[in-house]
Amino acid sequence: ATGSEAKAVSQSVNSGLSVYRGTVIEVNFLVNNEQAEGEGIIKLYDICPAAEAAGIENAEVTGVTDNTRDVGKGSIFVCIKGASFDGHSAAQKMLDNGAVLIVAEHDTGCERQVTVKNTRLELADLLSRFYGEPTKKFGLLAVTGTNGKTTTAHFVKHILNALGKKCGC
Repeated sequence: ATGSEAKAVSQSVNSGLSVYRGTVIEVNFLVNNEQAEGEGIIKLYDICPAAEAAGIENAEVTGVTDNTRDVGKGSIFVCIKGASFDGHSAAQKMLDNGAVLIVAEHDTGCERQVTVKNTRLELADLLSRFYGEPTKKFGLLAVTGTNGKTTTAHFVKHILNALGKKCGC
């Protein structure tokens, strides 16, 4: 890239909109330098407010899973109905294996359970909160137009890398 081409892409990163060789470059992202917070104790109420509302005792959470083989002390087990196995049928056994909470779509008869409309969506939300909502810690950049998208994307990647930013392109 020539100096003026790199400058145009750099300006687009800072201003949010630029034109490069007739191609509109739209930039909507945040660059966040924050490192992931250190490992710490994650409490049930922090990632599942429904547990507090249901009167379930707060506990340390060590993981979130829908896989019966991965449940251990401190796990949240999310019951997923699949083609050949329904996680709801294993709910009590998961509590016996150390799970601190069962998330189900219907009553399983377990005392430490919350019911939700869609366990697949709830699993995604719980995992996001358990891992510190990682999608809020990265930015997204989109290059649109008829010509020059790949070239522009590579220019932006090299500029961001030169600025010490991580970039997947």
